[in-house]
Amino acid sequence: MIMNDDILAIPHPFVDERAFVLAPLADIAPDYEHPQTQKSVAQMLADVSSSVDEATTAVYRLPDQPNFMGT
Repeated sequence: MIMNDDILAIPHPFVDERAFVLAPLADIAPDYEHPQTQKSVAQMLADVSSSVDEATTAVYRLPDQPNFMGT
């Protein structure tokens, strides 16, 4: 889906530059392709990770937590 109007742009114009968005997305859909660049989420994350020093792209993962139902 591509949408671009005065209020909302899908996909976000800078999603391919945001490790904090790409890292969790790569956990659930690493093969999903950006509709304009045709790059996978995994490829975009690798590009971001290699283009900026690691201190500025660090993504911290929390340990697994039980869901709201307690399981």
